Amino acid sequence: MTTIQQRWQGLPAAAGPGALRVGLLASYTIDPLVPHLGVALHDAGLPAQLQVGPYHQIVQQLLDDDGAMFRLNPDVVVVAPRFEELPEQADLLRCAAAGLEATRRRGCRLVFVLPPIPERRPYGVGEAASPTGAVAGYTTVRELLRERLAGLARVDVADAEEVIRQVGAVRAHHPSLFAFARVPYTDEFFAALGCQLRAVLRVRYRGACRAVVLDADTLLWDPDGAPRPGASWLAEPLRDLRAAGVRLAVRGGRDPDETWDALATALPRLVESDLDGWAVDDRPVGAQVRDLAAGLGVDESATVLIGAGGPGPARVSLGDRPEEWPAQLMAAGLFDRLPPRSAGTAPPAAPEPAEGLVDGSMSGPTHGSAQAYIDSLRVNIAVSEVDGPPSDDIRKVVARAKDFTLGLGDAVTATGSGRRTLIARVSDRLGDYGVSAVIGVREEDPHAVVDLFSISCAVLGKDVERAVLQEVVEQAAATGHSEVRLRYRKTGRNQPLVDFVSAATSHAWPTRTGRELTVRAEPVELGDGDECGDGTCLT
Repeated sequence: MTTIQQRWQGLPAAAGPGALRVGLLASYTIDPLVPHLGVALHDAGLPAQLQVGPYHQIVQQLLDDDGAMFRLNPDVVVVAPRFEELPEQADLLRCAAAGLEATRRRGCRLVFVLPPIPERRPYGVGEAASPTGAVAGYTTVRELLRERLAGLARVDVADAEEVIRQVGAVRAHHPSLFAFARVPYTDEFFAALGCQLRAVLRVRYRGACRAVVLDADTLLWDPDGAPRPGASWLAEPLRDLRAAGVRLAVRGGRDPDETWDALATALPRLVESDLDGWAVDDRPVGAQVRDLAAGLGVDESATVLIGAGGPGPARVSLGDRPEEWPAQLMAAGLFDRLPPRSAGTAPPAAPEPAEGLVDGSMSGPTHGSAQAYIDSLRVNIAVSEVDGPPSDDIRKVVARAKDFTLGLGDAVTATGSGRRTLIARVSDRLGDYGVSAVIGVREEDPHAVVDLFSISCAVLGKDVERAVLQEVVEQAAATGHSEVRLRYRKTGRNQPLVDFVSAATSHAWPTRTGRELTVRAEPVELGDGDECGDGTCLT
């Protein structure tokens, strides 16, 4: 277990009205972000409850008030799609449109993470010179998303491309983990993304830095009292902060004349025109900062003390290399603030229904019901019976299914008279998922008992589970059975399966024979000391 995971698990559970409820939806497995974002928000004074939504179900979850995401009743929903799973412009726009629909309908805040540009380069170095190449196309879609989301009420934008740039493409991507668990990025990437999201939410909920107090004692002199060369490296970032409306002040405990002369030499513009406050005397640092903030008309919580040289009273402590100070100030979040609106622009209104986000060239629904979106995917499901021993593809589906599994162990290897194994191959307009569902059916007259029902997370949320069970019901009716029973155990992780069983048993199932069959739940209790009760649970 990493240090960050230990810290996250060691934090007290965030609850109550002060906790920020944050939901995470992505087209990939985003679970590794949780400890990084959770700890980062805690350190920023924003204790949070984090909920990861089902894999690759962004639009479905955003449009489903009864789905897993909105059970948390989130204050914030982070939406993080990738081009690799959603290569078409229309699909990324649908994600954004569904997010706006959720903010309008549920009143939550949307943080949309612009997708990074994929590493795929069909023309290699020639991409730089191709206005119609892959990189140009990805860039166009990213800027379209940014343009359409910027400035809307209850909407913030983050950028995964900035994270890739910060970490480096080689260190950001994790191909082997993606192949195994659909986690495309390294821990370093998720740590940096967590910091970026923390910064976005901190500015939104805590406000931006409004005043900076320079600790002259450590910025102008080293610990031995010798003049510290290089303080002039602060000139440009201080000028940018001043232009952004941040008030600038100086505190110190040395001789005031000596401090003034050293400051004028290192930062002449600050002394001549940009200095708003001055407290160089023998008072404690805290008292100086408090009085400076009051004199500037700024809350002390929005005032940042900057120093250098390691441990000390500074809230932002810069290193011993002045040439790195501008980058350190940027990383510390001093420049983080909401972008200004254009002159004459009215305050942003709440988003209208999401069809306003996309142009008329987009095919299919952009908002409304989750079912309408599923219909637009044109899902194709082909169910067939397995003849012979299970293949590696079948075993992988069963072994990796955690959210949608009956929890009865490795029933895929079970054989015997009256038992058959079905598989479902699934494809849609986004791709071909191959073998995505495995179902085991045992004949126990007059019932057909399903004791294996495993579905790949890649196809959940697309009505695959309902269509597959319908085929089981059809076969049961054709062979004279009166009822289908779903035998299952709660594993603590298979809540989507449990919810599906509850819904499936609430109504009769019509069949092509004209008969209606009943689907009945047959829960099995856990055994002592064994999550699945029989020692064969797949983990």
